[in-house]
Amino acid sequence: MALREEGVLNLLVTGPGQFRALLTQVTLHHLRVLGGEERLSRIVFAEVPADTLFVSLLAGDRPGPIWDGVELRVGEMITLGPGQRVHSRTDGLCHWAAVRLPADELAQYAGALTGTAFVVPPVARWQPRRAALRQLRYFHQAAVRTAKAPSGLLTDKETAHGLEQQMIHALVESIGGAN
Repeated sequence: MALREEGVLNLLVTGPGQFRALLTQVTLHHLRVLGGEERLSRIVFAEVPADTLFVSLLAGDRPGPIWDGVELRVGEMITLGPGQRVHSRTDGLCHWAAVRLPADELAQYAGALTGTAFVVPPVARWQPRRAALRQLRYFHQAAVRTAKAPSGLLTDKETAHGLEQQMIHALVESIGGAN
């Protein structure tokens, strides 16, 4: 299963019909970008890999996964810290966006950018400033689009590094400026 490396322990399809999904993964130096589209209800049981922070946000205007009973609203995102065991479910057609990176890397970047210590919470729901979340979504979508394109643009190390730095900066802005 393609998501086992992401910590997925089990997937149970709960709706009638044939489950269809499209997964796009972009691996940069410190960061992994994930985008998914699913066509049927399901439940996933997962454990966030050790030393990893998992960030989930809505992708577009479609409903996203519901994490441990928490449904994200427009303008929100959720972070799951290292080792967190969770379940997520979908209720049919679903588009989702996620980012994963080493928790200590985010803490270092956040400290450097904000001048304050950042401790990764085990589970947190964030409501970032609109501009910060919009920027994070933009870079996420750019990574997914580029991965799907035949151009091979992300094979250039400088381009990949620049995208990664912009995404991390947008993530720190989203968390640092959240309500």
